[in-house]
Amino acid sequence: MENELDIVDGSIRLDGEYDFIFQPGGVMAYSGEIRTGLPPLREGTCWNWLGRVFEADRFMLRHGIMKGTLWLGFQNRPYVTTLPSADKPVTVRSEFLLFAKLSQRICGDRLRLVPGSMRKAFTLTELQPDEEALSPVVCTASPLSEARLEDGETLHVSPSALVAWSGCPKPTAFCSHLRFRDLFLPRLPETLTLDFRGPGRVFFQGAELGVTTASRRRVW
Repeated sequence: MENELDIVDGSIRLDGEYDFIFQPGGVMAYSGEIRTGLPPLREGTCWNWLGRVFEADRFMLRHGIMKGTLWLGFQNRPYVTTLPSADKPVTVRSEFLLFAKLSQRICGDRLRLVPGSMRKAFTLTELQPDEEALSPVVCTASPLSEARLEDGETLHVSPSALVAWSGCPKPTAFCSHLRFRDLFLPRLPETLTLDFRGPGRVFFQGAELGVTTASRRRVW
């Protein structure tokens, strides 16, 4: 049976046989057979065993094996988008990742939002390019935008808007008016941004969140 992937009306439909990772809360309906469980551990030595067990995305995503038809989507995140194919790994915020092949998953990670604080972090999933050109699918609350950064450019992105990036190093959090209480209180500083350094590509939502969700400058 050939694999088919269709994105229609805010949902994704998969027809065929898949070994994949997905968000369990996004299952709308399915027919045929589907088995689910936790994503398998990555290979590694005993020295990083604990790190592999407690990978950040391991308990957020599910591993599925299906034969049949499956519909995935979220009512509160109606924009379903396939990320453009790339020759470099892509890092996706796990809460926006709707579907990806299991063979694409490299690891899970965390992104700390407030410098020096262990209080708040995003869960991330790193994915490698697929030889069959089957790209990861994300679901967002507003349309997805892409910024291409040249060498030496910096992009400032609102934490609430960030969806994924590729080619760039892990972003650094910057807050021009960070206060001591921001390290502990359950909120984000109003002036906090995530800064990406090019070259690379950054994907963010925000067409309905305000036109100032991202800005860029060139660093000489």
